[in-house]
Amino acid sequence: MRAVIALFLAVSLSSVASPAQAQGDWEVTPESEAALARGLEWLAANQGPEGNWGSNDLGLVAMGALAFLADGHMPGRGKYGENVDAALNYIMANAQPNGLLNIAGQQRDMYNHGLATFVLGQAYGMGSDGGLARYMVAPAVGAVAIPETVDFAAAAIITDGVSTPLHALRSRGALRAGEAVAVVGCGGLGAHAILLARMMGAGFIAAIDTQPLARARALAFGADLALDPVEQPNPGRAIRAELGRGVDLALEFVGRPETVETTLRCLDTGGRAVLVGVGPGRPSLPSLLAFVGREQAVIGSFGMDKRDIADLLQLVARGRLDLSRSVTRRFALSETNEALALLAKKDTGVVRFVVEPGR
Repeated sequence: MRAVIALFLAVSLSSVASPAQAQGDWEVTPESEAALARGLEWLAANQGPEGNWGSNDLGLVAMGALAFLADGHMPGRGKYGENVDAALNYIMANAQPNGLLNIAGQQRDMYNHGLATFVLGQAYGMGSDGGLARYMVAPAVGAVAIPETVDFAAAAIITDGVSTPLHALRSRGALRAGEAVAVVGCGGLGAHAILLARMMGAGFIAAIDTQPLARARALAFGADLALDPVEQPNPGRAIRAELGRGVDLALEFVGRPETVETTLRCLDTGGRAVLVGVGPGRPSLPSLLAFVGREQAVIGSFGMDKRDIADLLQLVARGRLDLSRSVTRRFALSETNEALALLAKKDTGVVRFVVEPGR
């Protein structure tokens, strides 16, 4: 077994964030900079010897670390580099054996784990050396052993593109064999949700996406029905015409109010909607009479945990899960800009690009 961190030895690319653009001088003023400096000074002065701020909520510790990171202070570097190190070390020292980053009670699982995971990724994979580098230093607690029979490209896409939908299906959606499933948004995450749902025994799978290539891929990955919400504005009605009822589990991977509302309309009585897509919008729930009377549930799902990654690696190693169709193209580190330029074109034929620094 090779104890490595798949995410950084073979970097999986799926989307390109547009650079932030200032809209005017009012966005950063001398007054706002002075307020920021005072705020960071307060955080540094009030940080406890263990690295936290009088609370064992790892999410709050993560927010403190994030404030330093946002001003350019990296672990061990910059004026507040030691403060960042202390906060991150506190988070990692309190990681549970299964990878959960929460020690403040089960009701805080999502809040603390989500924020703590985000700040670790920001510190070690985005704001610091790592994401597009040949080598990096990372905490051992984040390492997952890659079986000898699993190549780095498959391991790289597992860390996000496959483990995220597994977490949504298994840990949050509690999919049971024979249940009917709808997947709204069939890009890389949605396509893998279809692949995994079929493997987990879903009795029926409907795929909903506006793009013809995404719908064709969904059918190839195991969907029974592919719907274009432009041509069929009420996919839930089309599912009922095909199945005779709504679905037991619907997953949303887009993050827009209208796609969340589409997801809810697909549910049968007692159905569960798992929302994975993230965005600033505010979707509307059905009327309380209908929603409560039909005993439906809306569940958030954020990322994955270490167990999801480890289990998927074993499934691939044992031949239970085939990800050969998931890597659209591989690039050397020197070809990264080409890969990013291709992603910027938003070609829906792409599942995942992989940059292999060792190539």
